Amino acid sequence: MTLVLLHAFPLDSRLWENQQAALGDEFQILAPDLPGAPVDVAAEAVIQLLDDHQIARAAIAGISRGGYIAMSLARRYPERVSALILMDTRATPADEEEKQRWTQLAERLINEGISFLPEAMLPRLLTHQELASQITEIILSQNPEAVAAAALGMSDRPDARLALESIRVPTLAIAGMNDAAFESTQDIAAAIPGAQFLAVPGAGHLSSLEQPEIVNEAIRRFLRAAVSSGALV
Repeated sequence: MTLVLLHAFPLDSRLWENQQAALGDEFQILAPDLPGAPVDVAAEAVIQLLDDHQIARAAIAGISRGGYIAMSLARRYPERVSALILMDTRATPADEEEKQRWTQLAERLINEGISFLPEAMLPRLLTHQELASQITEIILSQNPEAVAAAALGMSDRPDARLALESIRVPTLAIAGMNDAAFESTQDIAAAIPGAQFLAVPGAGHLSSLEQPEIVNEAIRRFLRAAVSSGALV
């Protein structure tokens, strides 16, 4: 069975190294580097990835922006999604204030490059600052134009709330208890029929990185239960 891991902004697939190491013995894992693009366009890239690997259905896990993309997949390609794991994310569209922040960030990236971004993002991403050097390295290796395009794509992300009640696959929502998106992720779980919710202590926006043992065990248990129910084949 296949588990697709969709990373957060402004990072890449290296965010999932702990999960790949811990879960790769039991699940086929695909962890793509997502394109800098609108949310729905990035979702189409995931469908192309599945097609390239001749995978009809997969469990989709997304954190932050990856969660937006996972919800887009569940809404637009439900036949390709066998289970959902939504982490530290939101179903709401960006309001005007948030849109302005993303637009300003994109402009800085185009004009100044990537060097300022770690300082701007780290306080929002991490509770455990000992992980700062690891995240800084990933951020600084990104293409600023692609990151700018991803930022603009998030500013125009679709409202996923109305489609949540139509999701009919096993769903696990996970949020760090110190994350600003904690309540939003909790609201997603409440809106999806039968969804489970896990609050992760000692974690902020990157719960899978800050508390990998807790998150990995939760994902493993959830996917095993989904297999037992027949949802994952």
